[in-house]
Amino acid sequence: MFFGLSELLSHSITPIVRVKAAPDHSLDVVFAEMEGFDLAHVHIDPHSELMTVVAETLDGLLRTTRTVKLPCAVNQPRKITAQMHDGCVIVTIPADALAAAPEAPDAGAAPLAHQAPGAPVEPKEIKVHVYPPRAGQLEVDHDDEQKALKLTVHGVRAEGINVDLEGRILSVAGKAADGSSDVHRAYKLHARVLSPGAIKAVYDPAQHALVVSVPDVALEQKRKDQQRQKIAVS
Repeated sequence: MFFGLSELLSHSITPIVRVKAAPDHSLDVVFAEMEGFDLAHVHIDPHSELMTVVAETLDGLLRTTRTVKLPCAVNQPRKITAQMHDGCVIVTIPADALAAAPEAPDAGAAPLAHQAPGAPVEPKEIKVHVYPPRAGQLEVDHDDEQKALKLTVHGVRAEGINVDLEGRILSVAGKAADGSSDVHRAYKLHARVLSPGAIKAVYDPAQHALVVSVPDVALEQKRKDQQRQKIAVS
């Protein structure tokens, strides 16, 4: 049997997501109409029972996000597996990963995926991400291509985020994605900011993360005559 789905979000005009209980009480979640995408990531939030699929082309020009609320909680999200096959993203949740056993399907239930005629296509495994990794976890990296320092704060809620700059201290404040706690992270930049308006903060709903980009050109650069010089000892 199929479960009624609520909170279904997608950039597609007619999104199709089906959740079906297998005879062994595992769950199959099928995100259909995903043709034309080369990459996909599956994100599971065990706190809110939300599952999100983000699919995109290799050039990054086309991207779609779909989110569905599962019919029961997931206790062991790291046991979830996923694959791309025949224009669908198929996510399998084993029975022992679920908080409660879903009802088994009726005999003769329709199959989840339709195999297109012609040579069979090998399924492609997809990595499953569990978020939030840790509410407020901060990652700092430098994007050499964009020539910018990137600070990523994971596990935060979109509403009520504040990003402040005081001197060289860049701080982010908000709520954890699961609402369990407040989040406050501060990072001391290696140089003074000359152009605060160049700093960009973008929220990624699929990752529950805030990404703050600080361009290199926005930071004060050391003059060559101010740089540390090595002096030979005679």
